[in-house]
Amino acid sequence: MFKPVFDIKNYLPAVIAIFFIWYLLHGNSSFAQSTLVIDSVSVNENNHVFIAWTLDTEQTVGSIEVHRQPGINTLAGIINILPPEQTYYLDTGIDASESSYLYYVVALSPGGSTVATSLAHGPPYLFNYEYDICNREIIIDWSDYLITTSAGFQTPLPNEYDSINIWRSFESSTYEIIVSLITEQESYSLNIQEEGEYCFRVQAIQSVSDVTSSSNYICLDAAFAPSPDFAGFRRVSLDDNSMGVEIDFIVDVSAPGASYVLERFVPEENEFIALDTIFSNLEIVNYYDENTFANARQEFYRIQALDSCLVSAFTLEPVSTVYAEANQYSAYENRIEWNDYEGWDNGVSEYVILRRQGQDTEFSDIAIVGSFAGFYIDDVSGLLQSGQFGAYQYRIQAIENSNTPEIVLSNITVIEREAEIFIPNAFKPGSQIIENRIFQPVFLYFTPQDYNLIIFNRWGEQIFSTDDVNTGWDGMVRSREAPAGVYTYVIRYKDSSGRKHERKGALMLVK
Repeated sequence: MFKPVFDIKNYLPAVIAIFFIWYLLHGNSSFAQSTLVIDSVSVNENNHVFIAWTLDTEQTVGSIEVHRQPGINTLAGIINILPPEQTYYLDTGIDASESSYLYYVVALSPGGSTVATSLAHGPPYLFNYEYDICNREIIIDWSDYLITTSAGFQTPLPNEYDSINIWRSFESSTYEIIVSLITEQESYSLNIQEEGEYCFRVQAIQSVSDVTSSSNYICLDAAFAPSPDFAGFRRVSLDDNSMGVEIDFIVDVSAPGASYVLERFVPEENEFIALDTIFSNLEIVNYYDENTFANARQEFYRIQALDSCLVSAFTLEPVSTVYAEANQYSAYENRIEWNDYEGWDNGVSEYVILRRQGQDTEFSDIAIVGSFAGFYIDDVSGLLQSGQFGAYQYRIQAIENSNTPEIVLSNITVIEREAEIFIPNAFKPGSQIIENRIFQPVFLYFTPQDYNLIIFNRWGEQIFSTDDVNTGWDGMVRSREAPAGVYTYVIRYKDSSGRKHERKGALMLVK
């Protein structure tokens, strides 16, 4: 039986032809070492990523694949296939400010097999920025330039980027370097002096080769804490019952977060103390101070305006209450004094003097004086002589010099007026002073009814008597001068309300 004999020489031409075709299509990595190195990955001003690489191979390359992955140890995707001679690529398909990205490239043979694969590179990534409005400080954080393997579990590899430049632009000005740092530092804070738009980028640098890589660009608007521009007192007035102080003031509602510290001066401590810190979205603030001594003294108030960071913007000049005080000026006159009210820009147009007496429940206007008077003398002789005794209450009403005036009330000040009788304890008939020649009681503020005056000598004998309030004892007894010495008297009368009174005492007749 015939057996075919296998002879390699019969198939050698065909084997050589097949190998030659495969070599042309795929190359042979076992014959030559190929390297693919990314020179740099950097972000441009549009937050697009630029990748540049160098391929060193003796094999035939059919195409270049560009791969992108969002961060380390995530799934990568092919974003473009390029001709073999191309050595750069601009990735416009992402916004590099939204996430960090890694890139690597793969060189393929015409048949699709891998010729070389680069390591994965990622540019610096500005991932966080904060603005501390109260300290006027911008804080930026970034991650350094990253190199890692392109397959398997990715871990950062050492690289030659050894320093960082921070670039800044203000209000669209040209970017400039504001600081250079070592790569171990991944945060930086900047105090600002002006409000406006600030933009930043981080640039990683290889000192040995001057290769650089820029991060994404970030911008933020930095404004100072809103500061109130104004505040002002509308009125500082005692309430209707003179029990506490009503304080009305206006605030700047266009400054969000602003607050206002209302303070009162404490003389015992010689300083202003805070009553309350007020936050308000209403233009007019009403405050009531019930723990006050405004019935005994002037009370001074002031307002300190704070911005939203509790930094003082300004302090208003103190404004005080109107403090009034009444005193007996003469037998039939009361004097009322008060301090000027200085809480209005246009000043005071006039002061109204109010009085309440006896059983009156309401105050009545008794006089209007000019803005700089400071005192008023009230003639109450008619009231006293008609028997209106007791408490005379006064208060001052300050009227603002305005078309729509505010009104401020002072405290209530009181002076007591009672029916009085003056009884001399001696007299001298021969005195050169007429008033001293006769013993006669003097009645103030009223004319007594059912009046009777009796004089007794030392033995208790009645030597003088009269029912006429205008008649006194002249020292005569039965048309003869009484001897010097001590005598006694009894005075009986009714006051204007009909109450009976009796006064007894001793008097000296002097020669």
